Amino acid sequence: PTNNLMIPYFRRNRKKMADDNHPLKYMRYAIGEIVLVVIGILIALQINNWNEERLDKIQEKKLMRNINQEFANNLKNLDSTIARIESLTPSLSLLLGSMSNSSSSIYKGEILDSLLMNSSSIPPKWTRSDINVRGIESSDNLGRIKNEKLKQLLYNWFGINENIKAIEQSGKDAFLTYINYIKENGSWREIDKLGNFDNAIPGGSSLMPSNDHLILDFRFENVIDDHLVWLLNRKREYKATRIHIQKIIDETN
Repeated sequence: PTNNLMIPYFRRNRKKMADDNHPLKYMRYAIGEIVLVVIGILIALQINNWNEERLDKIQEKKLMRNINQEFANNLKNLDSTIARIESLTPSLSLLLGSMSNSSSSIYKGEILDSLLMNSSSIPPKWTRSDINVRGIESSDNLGRIKNEKLKQLLYNWFGINENIKAIEQSGKDAFLTYINYIKENGSWREIDKLGNFDNAIPGGSSLMPSNDHLILDFRFENVIDDHLVWLLNRKREYKATRIHIQKIIDETN
């Protein structure tokens, strides 16, 4: 009923304005209404944009925090891995040195077995994570990151990581070749007698009581050289990667 009363009122009002010859007044009124509607729409859009920007900033800060923590842990594990590799290379270098002058080498008997044992330690594996970076890539959230330098560092990380995987696999293959060569051509029992193994049989081998012949074997020299080269390659790549990781940490602080 109220609407039925209001409609005739507005009709009479418009008719009165038309009868009073006030078309400009009517036009100003209509234009004012349109302007108010447009302003309302623009304000609503601006508020919506502000909300989206605020949510983007919150999400970006969360991404920065997660990436920073992840790569800080990676860096800590990497430093430990580099230190472990550096503890393995001297024994291999001494083995190669003994072969270059094997006739007068002091690295024989138990001294040689000790070098072989130290060089037989399993090379450390760098435990690293890129779950957050992979998650950002798969969810297309990389676009939320406004820092272009950081964005490029994260893009480059994928290629660096794949390259390191290949080097680590080659190093693993070289290590297994080294271990298997001693197994096929030397005496592990002579080496194990120097270790502290609860289940080891005491004493050395009566079948092959010495590994001295290995330092006269050019094929074993190649095996040692390959093992050492890939350890050094890993250390070099790790140190270069360390610089990259530090940059990511700096950009996400």
